[in-house]
Amino acid sequence: MPFKSMHIENYKSIENVDLKFGKLNVLIGANAAGKSNLISVFRFINNIIQFGIEDAVFSMGGIENVINYNHPRDPTKIAFEIDISDRRSTFHKDSDNYALRINSLSYSFSIKRNKRGNLEIIEDVATISTSIVEVISAKGKEPQESKNILGKFDYHVCVDSRKKVHSNINIDDTVPESIKKDIERNNLFTSINSIIQTDKKELILPYISVFTYFRRDGYSKVYDFNPKVLKTYSSVSYSSVLEGDGSNLAFILKHILNDRKKKEKLISHIHDILPFIDDIRISSGEDGRISYSLNEIYSKKSCLSNYISDGTADIVALVVALLFAHAPCLIFEEPENNIHPQLLARLMSHMKSTTEKTQIILTSHSPELINYVGIDNLLLVKREEGGQSVIVKPSDSPTVQEFIKNELNPGQLFIDGLLGD
Repeated sequence: MPFKSMHIENYKSIENVDLKFGKLNVLIGANAAGKSNLISVFRFINNIIQFGIEDAVFSMGGIENVINYNHPRDPTKIAFEIDISDRRSTFHKDSDNYALRINSLSYSFSIKRNKRGNLEIIEDVATISTSIVEVISAKGKEPQESKNILGKFDYHVCVDSRKKVHSNINIDDTVPESIKKDIERNNLFTSINSIIQTDKKELILPYISVFTYFRRDGYSKVYDFNPKVLKTYSSVSYSSVLEGDGSNLAFILKHILNDRKKKEKLISHIHDILPFIDDIRISSGEDGRISYSLNEIYSKKSCLSNYISDGTADIVALVVALLFAHAPCLIFEEPENNIHPQLLARLMSHMKSTTEKTQIILTSHSPELINYVGIDNLLLVKREEGGQSVIVKPSDSPTVQEFIKNELNPGQLFIDGLLGD
């Protein structure tokens, strides 16, 4: 479960919001309540990691489209905490008798528009929390981490308003003195400091991300599928991951179907939701474009992707993302679109099973989907009189809990506008 919490200030329609996330999180609310603005925070973070803060802001239309319109002179602040303990982010030397296991990353930054109208970074802070784990070595065998925790420490780094880098390491008193000195000299931390020092116009986040999750494409993957795009040809791509709009679906299917085990896994999951589909085939034209077709049990002929239903294309793309995206957090905008409520139940069953390894965040307007996920996984987004978006957890409301005890389902409460009471 990567995202544990998030704090957002003065961002788009959001003035001040604190969020805590679980394995499955479903954002619900009326149109224009601010659900998409919240999802855009994750895109913004990913873009900062991949392209840097200036290009990330530019891709959103400039700093004026990032800052809350009611407070154009106030800074925008985004802070989040990511749990890394289940990603096995460890590193140690063969000669050492301990390993460093990264547990979590806490990060926050603030930006504003200066007097010239340009982007200015005014806060940039990161803390990596790490456990020191005993390593047991035996002759002829690889060193193995034990369950014995020798202690913990926090590596804290920040860049002040004058672009000066400050860092410190707070180590538990229980840690042996020899290990303390070794940690303070560790190449990981000295290299982070030197890299940040050479690029003061950039945030810490792109550099810190490589050292924590060991990836440069962000902590999440946001999907907002367009069935018309899903059903068209794909060009050959260097990307091995399904694009956010699904535009390279045929290309990704080609690679999956070339692996027998992956193909069996994919067909099995699709068949579970759509029992009439028993195979997928790939074809390519002279121009190199790739297309796919589905085999139905009713006919020996394949149905080209251009002619399949929108809902079928959506389900194929959703299953591909769930099984093969491999991002720590998967985000889907309105996955219920074009899908029959009965099939939606099967799809949500697959999503829930995916949350054992991957965090999932959804937006939805579907009462059926809301019923499937349950009241504890819902986050209601609504607009207040001043126009700002606020987020409440319906399960925290005694009134809503009373409704549930009286066997009123969450979907109906959502339709009646009672989940925010």
